Amino acid sequence: MFWGVTRALDLQHVLYTNQPKRVGDNLIPDELPERTPLNILLIGTSDARHVIKTLAKSYTHSKRHVRFFVYELHLEVLARQMLLLSVALEPPEKLGLLEKTRIFMELYGNAFLRASTASYLSKKCNHLIRMITDEEHMKKVLPLFDFSHLKYRDRDRLEDIFKFWRSLDSSFDMTDLWDKRLRNMLGSRYDSREGVFDWDYYMVLKDRGSEYINFQEYKQFRTNGVGFTWLETEYAISNPTLAAYVIRMEGKLRHHGYIGDVVSGPFYAFGMETDQTDMNRKSNGVYMKKATDISERNLMQYFHELQNKSPYVHVPVKGETNSGVVITEITSAPLVSEDDKDMKVTKVPVSNASAEEHETIPVENGTVIFLTSPEKVDCLQKREFKGLFDIIVVSQNMTHVLSKETLSVASKDATVIIESRKYLLSLTKDHLKEYSDTLEEKAQLCNFEKIHNFDPKSDEYAFFRMRHPCEE
Repeated sequence: MFWGVTRALDLQHVLYTNQPKRVGDNLIPDELPERTPLNILLIGTSDARHVIKTLAKSYTHSKRHVRFFVYELHLEVLARQMLLLSVALEPPEKLGLLEKTRIFMELYGNAFLRASTASYLSKKCNHLIRMITDEEHMKKVLPLFDFSHLKYRDRDRLEDIFKFWRSLDSSFDMTDLWDKRLRNMLGSRYDSREGVFDWDYYMVLKDRGSEYINFQEYKQFRTNGVGFTWLETEYAISNPTLAAYVIRMEGKLRHHGYIGDVVSGPFYAFGMETDQTDMNRKSNGVYMKKATDISERNLMQYFHELQNKSPYVHVPVKGETNSGVVITEITSAPLVSEDDKDMKVTKVPVSNASAEEHETIPVENGTVIFLTSPEKVDCLQKREFKGLFDIIVVSQNMTHVLSKETLSVASKDATVIIESRKYLLSLTKDHLKEYSDTLEEKAQLCNFEKIHNFDPKSDEYAFFRMRHPCEE
């Protein structure tokens, strides 16, 4: 629910690689004039990984404005995407590259936060609340965002979600919630859970090609929900952005606990590949760097590229080892308590991030448009969207929305990308085969064809192309 189970894609690269070359008025995308936007629809992708990588790599393509339309069933997930993107675009004078990366990774994939990160989150929520309630202010400080398609009731709910995160409500206890999830899932196997974790890692995860994921970091995630760790770092505060169904009842903000992933982990979006040779070294046939290190390096690279529009050259920092970077100091100061009197507030130290609102790193060639999130996808069938999207990315748990009606939003020869389920470790190989058969049926029903053969056991994505616009 809160993170994807496939690697981040540079969607411009995917399109230009798979798009057939055409003649006449229909030029290949790299040759299109700058005034022609590239429209991308993201359905249930859970996080901002494709947005971040595509924007980071945009300087390597022709200058074409990219518009991302983000649709999620749950507003909590939409709110997390807003948060993660705003962290990614923090200017260097507010957050250094390494600190920004660590904060992003903690908020993204850890059930618990450092005190400094919790403080940063509390203040960042103030910024997000003002943006969601004051669109003119949002256009000034973070013009990448577009809230024009959000209904007012959804904005009100987003404001409540940010207020809940800001309060660091002590009723959201991830220690208890995580343990309950494990007990309910494992049943009688709970007392031998370490053996279950061992089996899932060596007999399932390793079999599906996850060599970068270290057993210790996988076991840590399965045990307490902390996916990314660094030496001499203490995680003590529950990550409120993982709370599900935050609602206001009788004047108070309540939640429905944690219903996210407790099996696969948050490693796949940024930690499964690297183009930097020093990260691919092996010792005795085992990678010396783990998924945490790969994720950190990739995110540092993307954040650098977002800011500088140039390739990233890694400069080792003091304390860097094969086990990551040692955090030796965390600056802190008292936290000002929040004004939500109906919530219990946990006081934590404040990080270096300024409490003053500030403009983010400018992204001239991108816009992220957040769509309203009802339980059904009728918002995708607006007249203005018909034939609009050049790329449609669908998560593995949203394939049920694929229909001729939904895909009427696809342009001619649009690329349709659907996540695989290879890293859903609770699924057997027979389940993966059934999923592949389902995609074949969807392709026939929705009139798109395979670009490449899809192997559900090894491929992370299935790539399709629309044959022609679907009929009304």
